[in-house]
Amino acid sequence: MAVRRHDHLAVAGPGAWLPIPSELLSALPYLVTIVVLVIVSRNRQILMLHFPASLVRPFRPSG
Repeated sequence: MAVRRHDHLAVAGPGAWLPIPSELLSALPYLVTIVVLVIVSRNRQILMLHFPASLVRPFRPSG
């Protein structure tokens, strides 16, 4: 008798089991990071809060 191997995780949904591939679970931290960066970059107030003040000043060497 052959043993069947499943390369996914089953998650209980309402009335059904939803198979989630292991590749998606492996990529989940990267996908969440991209989503968070997109959300944060769309909010101008948060961007300006963490914006370095010296970035808009021209460099003038003294001496």
